[in-house]
Amino acid sequence: TLNNTTTALLPSRGKVIVVSLSAQNDNLECSQLHRILYLLATYFTVIVVLMMDNVDKLDKIVRKEDPEVTAAKNKLYSSSVLTPSILPEHRMVAVRSHTGKIALVRQLGSTVDFVLDYESETKVELERFGFRVIVYNSAAKNTTLARLSNQLKINE
Repeated sequence: TLNNTTTALLPSRGKVIVVSLSAQNDNLECSQLHRILYLLATYFTVIVVLMMDNVDKLDKIVRKEDPEVTAAKNKLYSSSVLTPSILPEHRMVAVRSHTGKIALVRQLGSTVDFVLDYESETKVELERFGFRVIVYNSAAKNTTLARLSNQLKINE
């Protein structure tokens, strides 16, 4: 169940939301994250933006068949909760830079009602273009996921 504060922030059922996740930390295998994405994906059209490692990469283009992209997607599908039928692979996009993430969201344009991101600079950039953005702290895994799961009433 959603509480009154959460429902005031969330768009109506079926709307497009963008969730940005870092592919460099352990959150992708977290069961709470899988449940959160499951709930969001069953209520909204969720686009997951995976921020890939940008260090020592000559090729700035991320291809869906890159091993690191496949590994990140497999981590998200590692539990029985989140499956490709709930969050299809074509709704997961990988980027290597902050600029790429901003450009992707801007290309989606007015179809996006809500952006959930872990970088405060993303909020500043996207709000300039009229997007609603909520920043969560990816580094504080347990606190952040607990706060988000409490809002969505998810129990471990």
